[in-house]
Amino acid sequence: LGKATDLFTTFMDNKDKIFFITDNDNDGSLSQAAIIEFLKLVDAEDKSNIDVLYAQPLNGNKNRGFTVDLVDLYIERNNININDKFLLVTADNGINSLDEQLKIQKKYPNAHIIITDHHLPDPMSVIKENSKTIIFNPKYKPTSFYQKKNISGANTVAVLLENIIKNYYPIKVIENPIELKNMKEISQVANLLDY
Repeated sequence: LGKATDLFTTFMDNKDKIFFITDNDNDGSLSQAAIIEFLKLVDAEDKSNIDVLYAQPLNGNKNRGFTVDLVDLYIERNNININDKFLLVTADNGINSLDEQLKIQKKYPNAHIIITDHHLPDPMSVIKENSKTIIFNPKYKPTSFYQKKNISGANTVAVLLENIIKNYYPIKVIENPIELKNMKEISQVANLLDY
């Protein structure tokens, strides 16, 4: 959680592009709702560098979650140079997208990725953590708490976003307790899970 928070806030500090790709199911939609609540707390200048997309099949690539095709589309539409730094954050997808990770990081050498997901990692296709990729998934090397809980993808991204707010905008935690509460509560109903 700390590494993902630090990476996200570094991109905010540097005014580099950040974009979320959420799954296109109920849990992904609630992930978007949590992200919208997060963006209400983000300063306008920081918010201008953050976008939200939903996962979709493109160019015959029907892989679920984030794909190089979706990143290509985003890069093209936003006039981003192939060598520019950007941060891709998934919500409710990506843990088993190793092939897409490798394609993206080969094509875009300064692409960084944070995977927030709750699906079980498949040893054959799980993302590889490296200097440009961080995994925040309670089922990937779970702590004892999460070994007994079933958490939604929306709640996983909401935990990260809450930590970013607490660390980057600590005064907003005091000023906006309702928005923080909404962000967490929206995500808890995603799959009617434990947490």
